[in-house]
Amino acid sequence: MNTNCCNVGGHPTVPYSYSVDAEIACMYLGPVVRSLPEGVYSEITIDGKHLNILLIAENSHLLDISVAALLHQLSTVFPVYEDFQA
Repeated sequence: MNTNCCNVGGHPTVPYSYSVDAEIACMYLGPVVRSLPEGVYSEITIDGKHLNILLIAENSHLLDISVAALLHQLSTVFPVYEDFQA
């Protein structure tokens, strides 16, 4: 990634009821993070029951694509947890 350009980024945090849920979500997002386009730096960490996602991209278009991919993957994880907790 070119560090001389104006980078854009985001750092959302996703809370879970249990730390094991955050760990599972982290594992589930791994393939998506590894497939993000070139020019995107990503980091996923777990802090207790919180999943922290850091995205930094060379431009806003790459950031939009990356956020959309992660949100889509997260949207498939949440219904699974709702089924188990019901």
